[in-house]
Amino acid sequence: AYDDNLVLHLGSDASGMQAIYPLGSGQALELGENNGLACSLRDRMQLSADGNLFGILSYSADVTRGPFAIGTLRVLELPTLAERTRLENVSSFTFEDRNVAAVQFFADSRGEVPSADVSFWNGERAQRLVSELPASEGCTFVSSTIRNVGESFFIAFGERCSGRPSQWRVVRVTRNGAYVDIGKGNSGGAFLTFSALNQLHIISPTEALLVYPNGLDASVANVARLSLETGELKPVLNAVIVERHPPDSPRRFLFNADSSWLAMVTRSGNGDEQLYLYAIDRAEAPLPISAAGRGARILAAAWSADGTRLFYTTSGVAEALYSVSTSDLRPRLIARGRFQGLAITPEGDLAVLSKQVQDGRNLLNHLVLIETADGNERIVVQGQRDEAALQPLAIR
Repeated sequence: AYDDNLVLHLGSDASGMQAIYPLGSGQALELGENNGLACSLRDRMQLSADGNLFGILSYSADVTRGPFAIGTLRVLELPTLAERTRLENVSSFTFEDRNVAAVQFFADSRGEVPSADVSFWNGERAQRLVSELPASEGCTFVSSTIRNVGESFFIAFGERCSGRPSQWRVVRVTRNGAYVDIGKGNSGGAFLTFSALNQLHIISPTEALLVYPNGLDASVANVARLSLETGELKPVLNAVIVERHPPDSPRRFLFNADSSWLAMVTRSGNGDEQLYLYAIDRAEAPLPISAAGRGARILAAAWSADGTRLFYTTSGVAEALYSVSTSDLRPRLIARGRFQGLAITPEGDLAVLSKQVQDGRNLLNHLVLIETADGNERIVVQGQRDEAALQPLAIR
């Protein structure tokens, strides 16, 4: 959701119509055909700080089949969708107020990316800050994430290397085009085009959270704190589930409203899952919230708008809806049931979910509304035989 709107992808995983739908009233704004990758992975769609510019990466239908994913960056004025600018061959981008910085990949004759360009659009025209920033020796670029900190840009690159493991690499770029390596290190696996295995989250002017491949599977990563001054890397949590395309579950790597807390779900080698909460501004390790056990799953999670409560659903050890407050970090049972999906009102007083119930020989999927204070429940949409479960997107 962007403010009071949802961006929806209507179609197949590789191609479909994308549009902005107001949650209140008003006309849907069609963005055009695009690969579902733009919706599935974070940062492929972004808003400017004032909410008046919308950036979106438009991809080809076969973008995930190659070693790297690039698209056409379109910067659109809201609500008219008038195109302000476009940049080709963009791997990642970020807004700085109403300006845009972007990393561009240009493949050589072998289909590899030995260097990258960094461009900056100032609202009127685009200029190249860095031309042909080289990959590490013996490596090529396969992914990137760019962030703005003060007068600098920090870029987390994923590199595929010959004869040695893939590696993460963080580079600082200044406004005058100078660049310097902050740090690099081996990753546990490859950077894949269809998973969010390359993330950089700025948590202070001198620190960031770095997300890089774990190697366990395509949607599991390691999370660490990175000093933007020295490049020192301190592990936070391993085997954390990140989003992938096409999505197989709701997003569960979630910052709260002011980015002071991060919810993460880990997955063990046998598939067991556990929920953790991490206080960004503390030196403490992430705290396990959900019960561990054989077959445990965290199905969905959502923060209240004020960022003080996390709601989540589980299966395996227990089938239920829970909440946990950042003030005491103690899980509270709200309701039992076999749930799918999860949407929470901004106040956190109501939850809407699909609930599976046995009706004779049939399994029905009701859409239910639950009062989070006492677990009182009522059916909003009665499920019918052979109908798939409705997936709630938002509730106001």
